Amino acid sequence: MTYEKWFDIYRPVINKQGNLFVYETFGDDVKKIRKTDPNYIWTVTDQMGILPGIHYVNRLYYVITKVPHGQEDIYVDDEAEAV
Repeated sequence: MTYEKWFDIYRPVINKQGNLFVYETFGDDVKKIRKTDPNYIWTVTDQMGILPGIHYVNRLYYVITKVPHGQEDIYVDDEAEAV
């Protein structure tokens, strides 16, 4: 799935500047992630794109969406071009 399609379907939370609101993998941010329903959490990785749920290997940060993913097997290629 392309990033654009993922963005349109799952509607990630954005900040005041119009960018993804990202949660770090430590401190208060990770406490917020642990309290959030995992069906709304995505892990952005350094090599594998964006994956549904909480992952630890190669993670960069987490994103929360407004639409749940339902723990589906979804891979978002954040470098793929929209067709």
